[in-house]
Amino acid sequence: RKLNISIINNIDLMAERIIFLGTAGDSEVVAKQILSSGGIILQTGSNQFLLDPGPGCLIRAKQYDVNLRENTAVFVTHNHLGHCGDINAAMSATTLGGLDKKAVIVGSTNVFEQAEGMTPFLNPYYKTYAERCIALTPKKKIGINEVEVHALTAEHDEPTAIGFKFFMPNYTVTYTGDTKYFKGMETEYKNTDILIVNMQ
Repeated sequence: RKLNISIINNIDLMAERIIFLGTAGDSEVVAKQILSSGGIILQTGSNQFLLDPGPGCLIRAKQYDVNLRENTAVFVTHNHLGHCGDINAAMSATTLGGLDKKAVIVGSTNVFEQAEGMTPFLNPYYKTYAERCIALTPKKKIGINEVEVHALTAEHDEPTAIGFKFFMPNYTVTYTGDTKYFKGMETEYKNTDILIVNMQ
């Protein structure tokens, strides 16, 4: 499903797009593809960000005319199948099978390192396809071109899970990832123009 944004708080965002490659849900919803689980595309200016590339990412990208070669960065909130099951395929598509090393992979620490018996879905081989890999913890921030990104707290059974807040030039998008309510959440997630909330 494509969401073409026109006006939010009197800001003209017609050149910007949020494309839902899949909203999925729990493991049964993903397994049966009751709802697709391909992730989310944020397009702003010359940047294309892929968020949580779950199973079916490549198929849904083709269906919605999204060129994964245009990815500037791939963001992963946590190391669960529905959120990064297609990360290796997405990186292969982004880099022409590693021939053109590009894009940054940004994620929670379990996305890159084994912890508590959980092996990362990101294969070390495909990890080398990225220009850079950045592990974030809550309250850390990075800049990618003109976009500032903050890692947010998330309370989930994957202990390193995070959310993301994207400070675009003219507006802010916040993505919770998987989280239950926690004390102080409203403070950390406030001041956003577009809030994308995972609900299960």
